[in-house]
Amino acid sequence: MSLVQRIESDFVAAYKNRNELLVAVLRSLKTAIKNRQVELKRSPGRGRGSGLGA
Repeated sequence: MSLVQRIESDFVAAYKNRNELLVAVLRSLKTAIKNRQVELKRSPGRGRGSGLGA
């Protein structure tokens, strides 16, 4: 089981058990992982073709 899968299964269990603190922590962790994945996918083309400069 990968770390991401473990976080997801722990999140589901915490949600079902109504453990609000653990749900909040795991939700934040999942969001940080997803943001990092998106950031890594964008890295090679950063700064080109963004349309923000003249």
